[in-house]
Amino acid sequence: MEWSELCKCISVILQKTRMRILELLKDRWMTIPELIDELKISRNLFAYHISILEHVGLLKKKYEVRDKKIVLLLSANKDRINEIINEFRERVLKRLEG
Repeated sequence: MEWSELCKCISVILQKTRMRILELLKDRWMTIPELIDELKISRNLFAYHISILEHVGLLKKKYEVRDKKIVLLLSANKDRINEIINEFRERVLKRLEG
């Protein structure tokens, strides 16, 4: 991954609202209404943050049937988050040592 792309991914993770979303989703699946209720933000702002997280591959999606309705559930993509953080750490250490 290019350095600029890696830095962009790190900045996506570190933004306050997006970090909170990832924290909520780290060990569980949640619906969009559940997340919005927990975060206390507007649907538009939520959609903005989710689109950014999706763009860099930080979310997993699945569908379930609940009360005869198909529901979208989201969870944090921990493998991708670890990949980004580990690569960033390695590259920073390399730059500081070099």
